[in-house]
Amino acid sequence: MIFSTKSLIGSALGLVVGLVFYYFLKTLLGLGTVGLIIALVFAAIGYGITTIRIPENSTLPFTKKIGGEKLDDVILRAIKFKAKGKRIYIYTKEENKK
Repeated sequence: MIFSTKSLIGSALGLVVGLVFYYFLKTLLGLGTVGLIIALVFAAIGYGITTIRIPENSTLPFTKKIGGEKLDDVILRAIKFKAKGKRIYIYTKEENKK
């Protein structure tokens, strides 16, 4: 199955953003073909954000924590973390080395 519900919604949202560019490029500059290409690129970006998983790479410290998760989940968590008043703290126990 190529499109899940989530990826279809992501593609549609990307296409809507791209169609805004298409409208302005076609009406103001007469570049309808360029606007259509930009709309399709935005749809592909929306599809990619909802389907691509972050690879797990042991050499990069941030991919150890998010490896295997979908990109849209990571972006959503980052937005929630940046929201005012909402903070997520993770405490880990460290052993005392003597």
